[in-house]
Amino acid sequence: MEQYPILSVDNIFYRYDLRDEKYVLSDTSFDVMRGQWLAIVGGNGSGKSTLARLIVGLASPESGSIQFNQEEVNEQNKQRLREKIGIVFQNPDNQFIGTTVQDDVAFGLENLNIQYPEMKQRVFTALKQVGMYELRDKDPSQLSGGQKQRVAIASVLALKPELVIFDEAFIMLDPKSRRELLKLLKSLQKQNHLTIISITHDYNETVLADQVMVLNDGRVVDQGSVRAVYNRNKDLEPPFAEQFRRELMRKGFSIPDHYMSNDELVAWLCK
Repeated sequence: MEQYPILSVDNIFYRYDLRDEKYVLSDTSFDVMRGQWLAIVGGNGSGKSTLARLIVGLASPESGSIQFNQEEVNEQNKQRLREKIGIVFQNPDNQFIGTTVQDDVAFGLENLNIQYPEMKQRVFTALKQVGMYELRDKDPSQLSGGQKQRVAIASVLALKPELVIFDEAFIMLDPKSRRELLKLLKSLQKQNHLTIISITHDYNETVLADQVMVLNDGRVVDQGSVRAVYNRNKDLEPPFAEQFRRELMRKGFSIPDHYMSNDELVAWLCK
């Protein structure tokens, strides 16, 4: 059975001001397969967050097309399609509405007129998945940064989206909280066959992704597996394990001459 991408971005161009000759995104094309995790990396001004806005229909490309589930996103259908796409931003405080954790997760479901028994079950399941059910009666403002992001993720999961976008969602977290949330996302991806797009300028956040796409000055300069992208682009700042591997090579150690994941590097060091 032929598989189709859940998301297809085809030759899009976008600029904030039509009088400006400079495009924020130029000739941008890529596909995301269902159940895949795509990490989009690039420096400030590379067009990453603008791309997220276009995907969720908060803006429209000047030319080119975006297809979700083989349906081109347009003014007529973008509201309906947006219900199947969740987005988590870098500051969860901007997304909190409810006075308790469970009220906040239920808010989006109330807007969709979900019946109370189903709403209760969805809130329970989502909070369990992110490990926040025991804090369901807490005021969100009293939570730590990592806990707030877990609630933001639960609020999105409760809506049962097919695609979730994380737009610099972990930038404000400490390294331990970031690692824990990335592992949680990998688990949710596998459990729910969830499609994930994570947008970041921190290359350590790409280690668990299935694919990495590199944006530079509004253009896609590379896309492929984590291993392939870092092998081809020696100028990219790699994840910590790859930095360590390269440093060992420079010091003359006989280490494999290709990208290594955290697990692969640890296995090699333990030989």
